[in-house]
Amino acid sequence: MPLYAGKDIDLLIAAINRDNPAMTWKLNATDFIYSKPAVYEVPNVLDHNTQIRVTAKESSPYRGNVILTYRRLDLAVLFRSQKLELKRFVKDATWMTPATYIPLVNQKYGLNLDVTKLTAGNFYGGWQSYTRPIVMSELSYQYVGTINLYWSQDLEELGLDVLTQGELDGAKWPNGVSVFDPEGTYGLRNEFLPLYRDYTEESITGLWPLVTTQTSFVWSTSIPSYLFKDLLTEINTAYSLGMKFEDFHVTDNPKGIYGRTMGYRFMPLTPATRLAYPLANRVGATHVLLLWFVNHPEFGLTNMGYLPFYYNA
Repeated sequence: MPLYAGKDIDLLIAAINRDNPAMTWKLNATDFIYSKPAVYEVPNVLDHNTQIRVTAKESSPYRGNVILTYRRLDLAVLFRSQKLELKRFVKDATWMTPATYIPLVNQKYGLNLDVTKLTAGNFYGGWQSYTRPIVMSELSYQYVGTINLYWSQDLEELGLDVLTQGELDGAKWPNGVSVFDPEGTYGLRNEFLPLYRDYTEESITGLWPLVTTQTSFVWSTSIPSYLFKDLLTEINTAYSLGMKFEDFHVTDNPKGIYGRTMGYRFMPLTPATRLAYPLANRVGATHVLLLWFVNHPEFGLTNMGYLPFYYNA
């Protein structure tokens, strides 16, 4: 059950009525005018920090006005001991706007943030993770301050992201391949496949080079060292890709991967590399290994994209 339910002005009125039991008639949202909240400077942020003026309308059983001092919830203080986080799938080349994700944040944390009384940016489906500040406007009666929302790309959710009435006609994977096109459908893009775990142990065992700038290689015979075969075997099994660790042949073994050009790149997750490769934007990792098949007709870069393995070095 949400900690806060309803509009912020309604909660404020309820709090005023609760804390002032001696009033002959209770306040309501119809017969009184509530001014824009004003910051009330106090040394301690946990004390009252806001003032408003309540003015009685002609329809009110009172006359005149009064200034009330109370405490708005400072988001930075409210979330002092934890992150404000959200995992949600966003299609590539689309945006998730505050109108979509603020209700999800409210549901997860029991809040009642009003999207019309805050400013916040969009999240783009091409990113893996991103941070946006939520800034409460002066019109909010319940909240004040700024807090960072940490979003990360999640898997699609049945009934929410796919197989819903409004999506059946237009659902698309990246590169414009239709989910419902039997001639062009593939399970998942490579950039989503290794998200479920950390590969630091493999980086140590496989003697992955410690790089400060991106370092690229190409291999065109079979899979090189660095435990690449183990990594691909795990992904192949987990997602039933049908990849064959044998020589490729266009008719006899179209899912073979040996003999096809494979690129691999070790790189630190610096601001520059995150900008160059928005897909490799996972929080909590220092490096990423990108694998890709340059010219494989099924597992190649054009269809499946880059395969990122995140690790700490």
